[in-house]
Amino acid sequence: MDAGERTVREKIKKWIEEGFLEPKDPEAQRIRTIVLSTQYEELAADIRNESEKYQYLLGSDD
Repeated sequence: MDAGERTVREKIKKWIEEGFLEPKDPEAQRIRTIVLSTQYEELAADIRNESEKYQYLLGSDD
């Protein structure tokens, strides 16, 4: 395993512990797929559906 893979694995583990990501199949012995946690998926949907409201997060072209 190279340093890049190790770094990614460490970050994913940290983000799962912090509640940002979660395993797609929480019952699996090995985590193979991750998704945004429900809380962050809801925020992402809000940003997609009301992008003008969240322009400060998305940047601007001015």
